[in-house]
Amino acid sequence: MEILEFEEKVSLFIDKECKIGHFAPIIAAVSGGADSVAMLTVLHKLRYECVVAHCNFHLRGKESDRDERFVRQLAAELGLKLEVEHFDVEAYKVQHKVSTEMACRELRYAWFDKLKHEYNAQAVAVAHHNDDAIETFFLNAARGSGIQGLAAIKPRNGDVVRPMLDVSRYDIEEYLGKCGRKYVTDSTNLDNDFKRNKVRNVLVPMTWTLLPESQTGLLRTLRSMRSSARLYSEFVEAKKQEICQSQGGGVVEVRYEPLLAMREAETMLFEILKDYGFNSWQSAEVWSALCHSGKRFYSNLYELSVERECLIISPGEAVSDEEIVVDLRDASTFAGIMEVERVDTPFTPGEVDGAMSIALNIDVMQAESVILRHWRKGDRMRPFGMKGTKLLSDLFVDLKMSENEKRSVWLLEVDGTIVWVLGCRAADAYRVAKNDNNYVIINYLQQ
Repeated sequence: MEILEFEEKVSLFIDKECKIGHFAPIIAAVSGGADSVAMLTVLHKLRYECVVAHCNFHLRGKESDRDERFVRQLAAELGLKLEVEHFDVEAYKVQHKVSTEMACRELRYAWFDKLKHEYNAQAVAVAHHNDDAIETFFLNAARGSGIQGLAAIKPRNGDVVRPMLDVSRYDIEEYLGKCGRKYVTDSTNLDNDFKRNKVRNVLVPMTWTLLPESQTGLLRTLRSMRSSARLYSEFVEAKKQEICQSQGGGVVEVRYEPLLAMREAETMLFEILKDYGFNSWQSAEVWSALCHSGKRFYSNLYELSVERECLIISPGEAVSDEEIVVDLRDASTFAGIMEVERVDTPFTPGEVDGAMSIALNIDVMQAESVILRHWRKGDRMRPFGMKGTKLLSDLFVDLKMSENEKRSVWLLEVDGTIVWVLGCRAADAYRVAKNDNNYVIINYLQQ
């Protein structure tokens, strides 16, 4: 792709999808890598007023400082305003009880938002390209995402725009080569210990090798999914107006007649209930209970009552919404609650008791979401050794737990599945086979 062709393609995408103009500055997030350097180069050539924003997280030692020097030199060469911020990621992790990845994300976007207001900017530009979108598509498809997840990365999400989503990493590197523009490389992008990096470095290249024509088809699919997702959202919002009626005081009535008249009524019910904190499992249970008056369901902040002709959703008694994001690869102890040890010797069942300690298959290290949280009404798990699932409230009755004990107990949740009630019972998920020599042991540090 020639230089002008690349720039024209980005320009057309900006006009169609990003909706930014030349009336106000743009905060351009620049790491120094190929993607962000190409984005800044194109925006500058298209005469957008850019303020370069660079984050130094000090996570890669001299490499982090090298990146900062490079971005400073690039901004000076282009004659652009530059803002650099230094972050103490470790301190933020301890204070907010989050993983390294989440800490960096929260820190940088909070700073970008601050810069946006300081400069009265119209948007914050980040450099995701269509390879990133394809990776996200694969990851979300593997998790069983719906249409919004399969639409992958949005060209515009609030004040954040992604001008490069219509070009590939190959296009970007070719463009920079023809422009004679240098960039730096983040060595951690080559580390296949992370799930996204495995998709990026293994799955996607293998797909292009085995099915060379599939890249064009996947990109066409993503464009179609983005359009479909927008149409779907508009339809859902319009239907909510027909089905839901506000009763005042935060109470909402979900009427059966217009809901059940829909062909995909169960899906519509989930779209309604997720706004009130109910998950897909709870939504399925509510669906099964429709028209059976008297049943009640609970999310973190709402109570749902099944009536004869409608559902009534009302603000409920709040339970603790504290969550601690856990990165099993990042540390050995989490908030003084539990400690994790990776083991490479043959497993014997007697090593753990299922209450104060558990063993999990090494596959848990590849989970997208691992959190410690408290019990919520409606929570279920599949206890170790049982075929079916059980309400945690019933388990708590069996264990003769008080109301205070129920509300203070910690749960370990992996990709939406409860795998452990700390101090009480382990689930059947991520079972470790006898003599397996690659697993993790997690101990409860009872407080």
